[in-house]
Amino acid sequence: MEVIMKTLFISSVGDAAGKNMLIAGIGKKMIADKYRVGFLKPLANKPHLHERITSDEDALFFHNIFNLEDQVKHLTSLVVNDELFRNIIAGKEKVDLAEKVKESMAKLSANKDILLVKGLGRFYRGSSLGLSEHNLIRDFNWPTILIDGYQATRFNLPLDIIDGFIMAKKVLGNLLCGVIFNYVPENQMEYLKDKIVPFLQKEHKIETLGIIPALPRLKALSIKELQTMLNAELLSGTDKKDSIVEEFCISTMNMENDIKYFRDTKCNAVIVSGDRVEIQLAALESQIECLILTGKLYPPEIVLSKAEELNVPVLVVRDTSLETSRKIERLRKHFGLYTPSKIDEAIKLVQKNVNIKAIYKKLGL
Repeated sequence: MEVIMKTLFISSVGDAAGKNMLIAGIGKKMIADKYRVGFLKPLANKPHLHERITSDEDALFFHNIFNLEDQVKHLTSLVVNDELFRNIIAGKEKVDLAEKVKESMAKLSANKDILLVKGLGRFYRGSSLGLSEHNLIRDFNWPTILIDGYQATRFNLPLDIIDGFIMAKKVLGNLLCGVIFNYVPENQMEYLKDKIVPFLQKEHKIETLGIIPALPRLKALSIKELQTMLNAELLSGTDKKDSIVEEFCISTMNMENDIKYFRDTKCNAVIVSGDRVEIQLAALESQIECLILTGKLYPPEIVLSKAEELNVPVLVVRDTSLETSRKIERLRKHFGLYTPSKIDEAIKLVQKNVNIKAIYKKLGL
């Protein structure tokens, strides 16, 4: 009897929500349970040259960790870039995304029980160009799960995410199988479980399928990664390139405030302008693991000697402190899971905190 392949679409309200982590965790569990799993990313937004053919970083990632036999180029339907959008807007090109996805699914469906489909997040993107993912979800009748990082505001509520989940329910109806909260701080866990989850279920019929706690080390970066990605010069601590940095602090440029900040905060690395010697010395005294000096300004001998004495790596970057902080935050969100040492831990975290049995039931597996 021919097996009909099931499909699960995974997306988010915002960016860098943990979609890869979720897909990896669910997919590896399905494989362990003897299901034949496939992967598709309809819109490839991370172009990557593989065997002389442009594919996608995520496609290659899942091809490797799921040990897929499909060609990497078949794991995406359309490569999204500025040129494509310019051509569509100018009327020079017309793309039938649904047709391309249909072609992809035909290539991937052989010997598969379940196809995990990754969205870009903010599934209304591309609506003006006829490339929106929410149209795909409805066209193909895909069961959908949304995952998002818990972003507490001054009201101590992730209002944007809650609103996004509610709007998604209105658009997708019963195709929205459930939602997952990711990166949840410990001090928000009880309120989320006791108040927000029942509110979504009772008032909007939105089921919460998982609550994944924040695990800072999954967003950690090594000194080597920082040096490479920030195009930085390493002045000391060359033997500590593999050391991991979990928490970054940016100097307020006020000596009194910074000293209290460094003492009260679990701060592994300090980002500070290269000309603020007194703050650099205060940071080193607070037992940090890395000092990042900005503005392409080199430290005086007193700072370098202290760093060498404490064996603290000192990085010098060209960007301002604010630009450097933003770059690091982007790296932590987008680069983390590709680090091999973090993959197994991320998968275990998902499998422990997501109700995969409920997902099986919703898919009829």
